[in-house]
Amino acid sequence: MTTVCSTDSPKFPAYVIRYCPEVQYFKSREELRAVRKQYYRTHRRYAWGKIAILYALIVVFYVWVKQELASLGVPEWVTNITSGAVAGAGFAIMIQYLHRRPYQRYLREHLQASGIAICLGCGYDLRGQATARCPECGLAFDEKLLPARQASQP
Repeated sequence: MTTVCSTDSPKFPAYVIRYCPEVQYFKSREELRAVRKQYYRTHRRYAWGKIAILYALIVVFYVWVKQELASLGVPEWVTNITSGAVAGAGFAIMIQYLHRRPYQRYLREHLQASGIAICLGCGYDLRGQATARCPECGLAFDEKLLPARQASQP
């Protein structure tokens, strides 16, 4: 299943929109590629300290879960699968908070700078709002994005 972003834009696959719904507001894939390139140019420096700490915590937790399950007499294959699932969940959480959220925030900031009313906090479509506060998460946004203000400005 694909979703049409607008009448003059290409289709984005459903998995892309599920991962990052902000992409549907871009006019073309080329515009999204340019913004993505700029994001990676400016955000090359990852939080290596945070990554190292989280990785160490995941490894410690993996070993601890494996030892606890082994001390309970659980078969080795079950301890391996369970410990691996715990480590995999830890890595998924690490990727979520160290990559996906900053990337989505960057896309939302770019869209707001382009004049598209979207909440920086949750990605809610703010078109048609009467107040400068997101109804979904309560985050205040720039009043220039309100339609009444846009119409009254020269």
